[in-house]
Amino acid sequence: MEISVIIPTFNGANKIEATLTALSCQTIRDFEVVVIVDGSTDNTIDVVKRFEKKFPKLIIHSTPNQGRANAKNEGVSVANGNILVFIDDDIRLFDDALARYQQFHFKNKDTIVFGHLEMDPLMAKQNDFWNYRRTVESSWRENQDLNISLKNYAITSANLSVTKRIFNLVGIFDPTLKDSEDFVFGVKALQAGIPVIYSPQIRGYHDDFSTLMAYVRRQNEYIKSKYVVLEKYPEYLQLLPEQFKWVRPLPGDGLKKMIFSSEGLWKGLISIGVFLVLPRLVRYKFYSAYIYVHSVLLNRTVRF
Repeated sequence: MEISVIIPTFNGANKIEATLTALSCQTIRDFEVVVIVDGSTDNTIDVVKRFEKKFPKLIIHSTPNQGRANAKNEGVSVANGNILVFIDDDIRLFDDALARYQQFHFKNKDTIVFGHLEMDPLMAKQNDFWNYRRTVESSWRENQDLNISLKNYAITSANLSVTKRIFNLVGIFDPTLKDSEDFVFGVKALQAGIPVIYSPQIRGYHDDFSTLMAYVRRQNEYIKSKYVVLEKYPEYLQLLPEQFKWVRPLPGDGLKKMIFSSEGLWKGLISIGVFLVLPRLVRYKFYSAYIYVHSVLLNRTVRF
């Protein structure tokens, strides 16, 4: 067997069906699906079992809830393929994604590659904030360098592939991290001289249809996880200055904090649709400023 698709999930019954349905439509058929159920208390296993006929090579592996990093490592330990494809449980890969991963590794055996994720345009049209997300993420795709280095660093394991040999060479995802485990994995790969490539042609839809407030909470978690990373790997502050420039004051931070720090005020204004009367580019700037204040600025500490 050549490809193992590893999907960690925690209480993902309401979303993993779409992920598996998309996998069932891949242009190549000979691949293994490994679902790591990370201590879920919902009916995730029942949902996944519905796909046993569609995926003859389906592994459902249950673990106590120990976080995403441990779930991915467990997935690698039970996977039989020599090409590992990691996706999250809310990702719908385009139907040629696995074929593209296979072709990539045929030509680049010792390279890590990750693809692009975006909001489904049909869904984004139904919600202004979702469309904002699609606009921001599509812009990222257009501007991201293909060859990743410590100077232009980027990576996501929500749509990533690596051979098992290279995975073992880099080492497991850091199980002490509850978030940003892929961030550290990629840094270690580059430090080991392993190329990391971004491929905008390997695409998928990210079904993260959250509200602005829910998205802010997720960004809060993400920023806090970066502080945890810096506590454990303080050298990253000098190694990746662009990635951590937000830990120190930036021009305009004071004004943004003064305007947007009142969550109650802005939550009320957003709920009654005040932003919708503004031109699109203006309200998108408001979204970005609010997210920045409530994730970066209100979490900023002085220790770095």
